Amino acid sequence: MLLHYSSLIMILCFQPFISLVHAAQNDLIFTLSLQKPLRNYQAMIRAERVNPKSRWFDDQPSHGETMMVELGLQLPKKGSIRYRNYTIRGIHQGEASQYSCTGILGCFWTSGSIQDNLTSDESIAYELKNNELWVEHDFQFHHPFTTTIAPAVGINLLPATLSILGSGQHESKQATLPIPFIGLRISTPISEQITLTGEIHQFQYDNSRWGLQFRNLQAGIRIPIADQITLSVGYVSYRMNIQYHRNNTHAGLDLPMNSPFIKISTQF
Repeated sequence: MLLHYSSLIMILCFQPFISLVHAAQNDLIFTLSLQKPLRNYQAMIRAERVNPKSRWFDDQPSHGETMMVELGLQLPKKGSIRYRNYTIRGIHQGEASQYSCTGILGCFWTSGSIQDNLTSDESIAYELKNNELWVEHDFQFHHPFTTTIAPAVGINLLPATLSILGSGQHESKQATLPIPFIGLRISTPISEQITLTGEIHQFQYDNSRWGLQFRNLQAGIRIPIADQITLSVGYVSYRMNIQYHRNNTHAGLDLPMNSPFIKISTQF
């Protein structure tokens, strides 16, 4: 936490140098933002095999926190390129069990594994490195009040790692998911000092083998606090839901993050 706030202080300290660069470059405007959710997120993991019938019991869902860093380049003619980076990770403690039936004892769950080469599953760890890159273009409307609307199109390059550990054994899966998305940003000043802002990035796809839903929705107010520095407060609703179905195996990661946030931005 101390590291996060130190980063915010660094922006304020370097503001005089940023202003000099801004004076020398009139056509291109660079932006830097640091955003901190104020509430931890909690993910849920589901995994089940049909034959033999095995299921992961998520006894201790993970809690985590993240920091979002955003870079932007505002181009002439109201265009811009933006990049946002943040990592979401967690470790879930639980147990995988197999369902079996006998004529004398009936049906019950016994310790097992959702992986063929593991004797038991004691924890599942995940790491999602979000790299949102998008382009957008501003359109301004002045009636009945001034509003900026910016449609966006982009891609989230998502290196993902899933690790299963049990009884001293380890199984890891890695993949990079290129997630395209469309989006929209809206801003409306309601006074000389306060601007209402909203933004959404969205993608959803489903078929018989896998499905994915990605959403990053943010809304808040932006207030200038110094020359070329603004403070934003609001609410972020992030959702990553990944479903997988293959060879009688059904697995899913549902990761919602709904939290107030604080954000500091500068441009140069």
